[in-house]
Amino acid sequence: DKRGWPISEDGTQFRLLEPLVADTAQWFVNMLQDRVMPRGGDDVEGGNFQAGILAFEISAIGFPATYREAIGDRFEWGYMVQPPGPDGRRGTCMEGNQWMLNSKSEHIDAAWQVLKRLTDKDSNIYGATVGKIPARRSAYLDEALNAEIPTYAQFVPIMDEFLEPFPMVSNLRYNEVFQVYQQEIAFIVNGEMSWDEYAPTVYEKVQAVVDEARPKQALS
Repeated sequence: DKRGWPISEDGTQFRLLEPLVADTAQWFVNMLQDRVMPRGGDDVEGGNFQAGILAFEISAIGFPATYREAIGDRFEWGYMVQPPGPDGRRGTCMEGNQWMLNSKSEHIDAAWQVLKRLTDKDSNIYGATVGKIPARRSAYLDEALNAEIPTYAQFVPIMDEFLEPFPMVSNLRYNEVFQVYQQEIAFIVNGEMSWDEYAPTVYEKVQAVVDEARPKQALS
């Protein structure tokens, strides 16, 4: 069931105004309006959860490391993997940034050595202890790491069995699409405009980027 995907399967349509996507977005906006969730203007320095004024939040798997340092012994807290919903989905998202080498680098050999060091298992494990999300399955399963943050190993079966493909815009302009969406949806999220007033504008501005041609190839 891909009705909830914000981008159509072929990557050509932004689906913000389609029933399931629109209903979900409005449900989220209503929680902000009803003060069930904080808006950006409610944030305090260091984070609302770390300050002890927010009872629960959904965060990245590596955040317990940063919470532990920020909270110290001021109050007791815990964490868990999101439970599955009625359709078996957890609402989890797996994303990554790609390390790469420029083919025209003047120091390609040195860059390759740096890249290998940044992406090896030991570096991944160290990064996970300070809140960075590891890119290696072996790091997720490391015993020492899981002694500190056991959710890493708990997440491996989800990665192995339950992740679905995420839709990508066909023109490869995902970063532009995401930036425009963030800028425009902020008017609704921050309470400056209502969903009915501004959602069509958000759709039009994002779809305009989705409709653009692919960027020219940088390297041949």
